[in-house]
Amino acid sequence: MQYAKAWHLRKAYSRFGEFAALSYNEFPRGGDGLLKDVEQPVGGGGKAYTKACYLTGITDVFGRKAVFAYRPKLWSNASPSSPREYADPHKAVPDNSPNGYQDCYETYYLDGIALQGADGGALFSLRFSYRPSPAPAPPRRWPTSPAARATPASAC
Repeated sequence: MQYAKAWHLRKAYSRFGEFAALSYNEFPRGGDGLLKDVEQPVGGGGKAYTKACYLTGITDVFGRKAVFAYRPKLWSNASPSSPREYADPHKAVPDNSPNGYQDCYETYYLDGIALQGADGGALFSLRFSYRPSPAPAPPRRWPTSPAARATPASAC
């Protein structure tokens, strides 16, 4: 059985009947009919569920459109210090293989926004800077013996 976990706004109306329309997850579907990294089947041969919902467009009352572009977040298991910007709580290595869980997590980040006129022509666009630092900070070392951790009374 499928059921809705969330509802997303599709249109916002003014008192005069004008509206702005919102669209989500407008990504190309794969050969299996699923949105890559966004949908995943529940169990072998099961129905798909949505792991994440991404706002992909907003159309205003004049027909102009804002198109949101996304790129994959970093995830690698090449070394212990490799970047891992998301996690699947039930898998050591996140993937889209079917399982019995319906974990929700985002695998894309917002890369840019392009604004188009009502005729589809480009008005302007902006792209966000993304400079990940994949190397984690070294762990802070604490003294191991109780005597070494004690603070002298004169230091208080």
